[in-house]
Amino acid sequence: MPFDREESDDRAAFSRRAVLIGAGQTAFFGLIAARLYQLQVIDGQQYSLIADENRINVRLIAPMRGEIRDRFGRVVATNEPELKVLLVPEQVEDLNVTLDRVGRIITLGPDVRREVLERAKKQRPFLPVTIADKLTWEEFAALNVHALHLPGTYTEVGWQRRYPLGASFAHVSGYVGAVSRDDFDGDGLLRLPRFAIGKTGVEKAADKALRGQAGSVTVEIEASGRVVRELERRPPRVGKQVVLTVDHEVQQ
Repeated sequence: MPFDREESDDRAAFSRRAVLIGAGQTAFFGLIAARLYQLQVIDGQQYSLIADENRINVRLIAPMRGEIRDRFGRVVATNEPELKVLLVPEQVEDLNVTLDRVGRIITLGPDVRREVLERAKKQRPFLPVTIADKLTWEEFAALNVHALHLPGTYTEVGWQRRYPLGASFAHVSGYVGAVSRDDFDGDGLLRLPRFAIGKTGVEKAADKALRGQAGSVTVEIEASGRVVRELERRPPRVGKQVVLTVDHEVQQ
């Protein structure tokens, strides 16, 4: 009888331990299942968006500035192509190394390098910084050929202002220049690198009309920052044309 009682106690103790272990395992796997449900179902959309932000990049495209013409349609101010190379600081592991690589393809003086590094520190890391503009076609093509080895950089065809009528219209047309802190009016265009706005004359008086509206391009990028493909493009809207009452011949 004592032996039977001890055996019964051992069985009871074993059963209790088995129940506790089973309950612990059930609770553990229940927690894992709950966490998986939260990650995949409840927070799945949030993490999906975060993943998209890591591989999808949206860039603003500067519009072409509107032309200024005299009363008979002669061009007072127009645009000509400008080839340039830019970089996005947050997509570059080491700015100095990247600038070294770019410097092996085009000439980058110490002042240019210093300016790029200073601008990258001052502005938000997702905003592009112009490395060089007014590139030759040969330089532009070489940068595109080596794009795979220059992650975080990209080339772009921009526009620069030209005044074909020269000095006779200089005080009327005015000129464009870099955006200063006092010029910010909430337009995202003004945060683009090297974006120019009217400073004097008609360029300043009609700046908002001449400025146009930004476009955008959505691209898919690899972890290294290399563009894989273009997903969507919304073209910019060219600035409005301004026609003056001034006659070029009389002005001359």
